[in-house]
Amino acid sequence: MQGYISETNRVLSPDVLDIEPSQFLGCQPLSVQFRYLGIGLDSTYTFVWDFGDGNVSNEQNPVHVYNDAGSFLAELSVESLTGCHVNGNVANEVTVKDSPNADAYVTPDELSFTNPTINIVNESSGGQYYFWEFGDGGISYDFEPEYTYQDTGIYIITYILTSENFCTDTLLLKADISPEIDILYPNAFTPNSDGVNDEFYGKRVLDKLIFNYDLKIYDRWGGLVFKTTNIDEFCMVIDLIPGIFTTGCLCLRLFILYGKR
Repeated sequence: MQGYISETNRVLSPDVLDIEPSQFLGCQPLSVQFRYLGIGLDSTYTFVWDFGDGNVSNEQNPVHVYNDAGSFLAELSVESLTGCHVNGNVANEVTVKDSPNADAYVTPDELSFTNPTINIVNESSGGQYYFWEFGDGGISYDFEPEYTYQDTGIYIITYILTSENFCTDTLLLKADISPEIDILYPNAFTPNSDGVNDEFYGKRVLDKLIFNYDLKIYDRWGGLVFKTTNIDEFCMVIDLIPGIFTTGCLCLRLFILYGKR
């Protein structure tokens, strides 16, 4: 039966309030909309909701968030300007289930194309089931998975932790696989045609990521003695000074553009 107002005497009658929560069961934090389903009440009446967890509200149809697990009985008290009041409570308790806490991080801190394997350190609590999606389609159900990326990029890892009562917590992590490229060039060589250190070239890794390469070598007077856009082309002694070799200094100018096209 619904509470209603006598328009003549402005009194509450009968002594029953029809109230209803939007849900009776859920995981913490649980947001519940409480509604008074009666008719005839306006802003001149005072509403006092007691949510059973130590919190109250004076709104007519409040939304309350239960942050703690447990069972709670919500009550409503309505009072008119003349001092008449009616009390009522929700038919059933609102039950809030424990939620797990997802807490994890990625190691190592520095990742690259040459070091693309991550290890997850899991410090979660209250979980029973583990799901990882690594941002490239790869997944795992392990507690602390190890995963190797096949390409460079920034990947968002989605971790969903599920408890035994099927409450969940979600955590987002990041893995940045940088396109690290190392090209090492010698600071000296011995162009004496003995087959040892006669060639000037760079040693590198991950050249498949290089899509623009420009190498120029100048003598001490600024003369261009060698140039190439082919990373596999060596600078030979005969290329530098046709016919003879004299001691002196060389200036190296290198331009490299790398990454994903």
